[in-house]
Amino acid sequence: TSSFVGQFSYTESNLFGRGQALRLSASVSSVSKEFEFSFTEPYFLDRPLAAGIDLYKVLTNYDQASYQGNTTAAGLRFGFPTSEFGNVGLRYTYRIDDITPYAGAPAQVQLAAGSAETSSFGYTYSYNTLDDPIRPTHGMTFSFSQDLAGFGGTLKYLRTETAFSAHHPIIWDDLVGTFSLTAGYINGYDGQHVRLNERFFKGGDSFRGFNTAGIGPRDIHVNGQSAVGGNAYAIGSVEVRL
Repeated sequence: TSSFVGQFSYTESNLFGRGQALRLSASVSSVSKEFEFSFTEPYFLDRPLAAGIDLYKVLTNYDQASYQGNTTAAGLRFGFPTSEFGNVGLRYTYRIDDITPYAGAPAQVQLAAGSAETSSFGYTYSYNTLDDPIRPTHGMTFSFSQDLAGFGGTLKYLRTETAFSAHHPIIWDDLVGTFSLTAGYINGYDGQHVRLNERFFKGGDSFRGFNTAGIGPRDIHVNGQSAVGGNAYAIGSVEVRL
């Protein structure tokens, strides 16, 4: 298996002397090409309310799931603190996804062919007590998020995800133990099934020791076991860092 990852990012901070942040980024890998523009105002209406806008384009060659994807999206977001360690983020996203199945793709991929529009509202609650964001030795993180699609667009679903991690030194501070758990569930409503590209494909960066999309349901009769994604997942890990 071969892969390539390249990334370019440009960030301009403190625009107009008010602390705004402008970010342009592009990344290329063996699976996808991603282009993003974002702008953040950290004190919207002169309050501790972060407001931002995101525009992005993602082109995907998902060999593991036997399709090509083309996503164009725009989003609005707001975030504000709820306590010293807690934060709430609110968002609205409008997205257009186009799926082109590979020749001989599984029936579930063929059924997802064409374009679909997603209009969704979501929120995330996060809590973070880490002593260092890069190499923590003490503290924990927790997040819980939900996205509800169906306010316009063609897709209707509720996606829920949560993540927890705890860090603590073992014997001395240079030996740190970490426990982490992530889980998610997505379900369609009003008679709709969950579209292929909205399902969970785990493995690779999301779970060490497994290939990209290496975990979950597969069609074993097509393209050497083509991944078709799952509606639920749970991943736990224990690590020791020296």
